[in-house]
Amino acid sequence: DNWNYDIFLNYGVTQYTQVYRNDLSSTKIGRALNVVDVGGVPTCQSVVDGSDPNCVPWNLFETGAVSDAALDYLVQPLFANGQTTLTQISGYVSGDLTENGIQLPWASSGVQVVAGFEYRKDTLDFEPDANFISGDGAGQGGPIAGVNGSLSVDELFLEVQAPITDAMNLGLGYRYSDYDTGQTTDTYKVTFDWQALESF
Repeated sequence: DNWNYDIFLNYGVTQYTQVYRNDLSSTKIGRALNVVDVGGVPTCQSVVDGSDPNCVPWNLFETGAVSDAALDYLVQPLFANGQTTLTQISGYVSGDLTENGIQLPWASSGVQVVAGFEYRKDTLDFEPDANFISGDGAGQGGPIAGVNGSLSVDELFLEVQAPITDAMNLGLGYRYSDYDTGQTTDTYKVTFDWQALESF
């Protein structure tokens, strides 16, 4: 009757999608502005030399001269997808040691304890398209690389609350964390509370 336990599993996925619309290709801007006269017809140099036969001249020096064909050539949407996942398994057992006689002589209740474990794993996957990676979007601010990775940790914890008197409690806590990067940490907690008056 003096002991309780709980075990739970938590799993979550967050999806990420980015669509960068109406950006222009830096490479295509350069080609569309590098125009030569071929028999009186403005023609991209890249069409003449064959490096980009789809190039359409971009005349931005004359009002209303930007054609739909030029915009179709220049506009380059950018796409990126990704997701984060969290996996968590945790459990604990808690107990009241009053009936076992583990208590301070000035208190009417005994020591309370809780001990448990926790496992957590976080993963991240981010996959931009080739245009994001190359940095060819004129408005994106530079190349954006893909990334993926994960971090997991195994933890053990123990907490104790010891009534000093019926109005004073001392709390102690410890957590040991072992990360898959090879690092370990120790975390401590000390608390003290005092009920000065019944109403305060």
